[in-house]
Amino acid sequence: MKWTDVDNGTKDCPEWTSTITLDGGIPGPIHFTGGPAKKKKDAHNMAAKNALDGIGIVPHAA
Repeated sequence: MKWTDVDNGTKDCPEWTSTITLDGGIPGPIHFTGGPAKKKKDAHNMAAKNALDGIGIVPHAA
């Protein structure tokens, strides 16, 4: 699994997008992107949620 973070915003107004790449298997690497968000962490969380939704895993509250 690999994260790719990109800030498309300006110094005063960040706009992060984050992409998770899941390696392996068939059909190959799968990409899930989250954002835009003001904080990198929020973009990570969006990407992670999209990945979980995309591969059919429903997160459960602890």
